[in-house]
Amino acid sequence: MPIAAKPLRTQPRHESRLSSYRRGYDHHWRAARIQFLRQHPLCVECQSVGIATAATVVDHVTPHRGCYALFWNQSNWQSLCERCHNVKTAHGG
Repeated sequence: MPIAAKPLRTQPRHESRLSSYRRGYDHHWRAARIQFLRQHPLCVECQSVGIATAATVVDHVTPHRGCYALFWNQSNWQSLCERCHNVKTAHGG
């Protein structure tokens, strides 16, 4: 059985997005991120299965979609390793 070809994108996904700076990831975010990772140095997903992995990403549990109250709400943050963050992002989270 032939495999259906994926439709071609006319515009790469990233071209329609604002820059990370315009989405709020500025020097204030970078400082907050560093502080959060110091306080929460391990990936919460890896920890949940008994593995200690250094976290490198501060992830928004619920995507903020431009809502700055949600963006800055630290109870909506979690520390993840790059692998776990990429898996979550690939699944739409």
